[in-house]
Amino acid sequence: QACILLVDGEMAFQLVNRGTFLEFQHRHRMATYMWCKRCYGKRTRIYMRREDGSLRSFDRTGGTSQGDPLSPGNQCMGLQEALAMAQLEFRDQLGSRQLWYMDDGSLVGDFDDIVTFLRVVGSDEFVARTGYRINFSKSVIWGRDLVEWTETEMDWMSPEEYAQAE
Repeated sequence: QACILLVDGEMAFQLVNRGTFLEFQHRHRMATYMWCKRCYGKRTRIYMRREDGSLRSFDRTGGTSQGDPLSPGNQCMGLQEALAMAQLEFRDQLGSRQLWYMDDGSLVGDFDDIVTFLRVVGSDEFVARTGYRINFSKSVIWGRDLVEWTETEMDWMSPEEYAQAE
């Protein structure tokens, strides 16, 4: 049964693994690599002003920076690198056709292929390696006799996975 999955990345710009887009730029010998390595190759200190006027700082090791004109490209390169890793690792299993724009993807394939994609890209290991996390609350699957995700229609997920997706 053919299905369409519309998937959204959760906080994709803030969570993208910097190593993935730096690897992409390095492998493709992009002119932006040295600049991005300088800006994103180490931790950055973020400051937040609290309501009482005090400052709180914390280190950030992932994601891109708001206002950086390279952020959209870096995020896309990170996702491209992540999807390429998944495709290489699970070549025979990921049988879907995919179209991506920024962190939003549309996948067409058999229901089993869509389930495999969700298991691979939705796994904790994939999130740890790439920073890409599926936002299930903004994702939709369409298919014959399948209008929306319900607990019974998602029986391919374990109860723990379903609870984590909510």
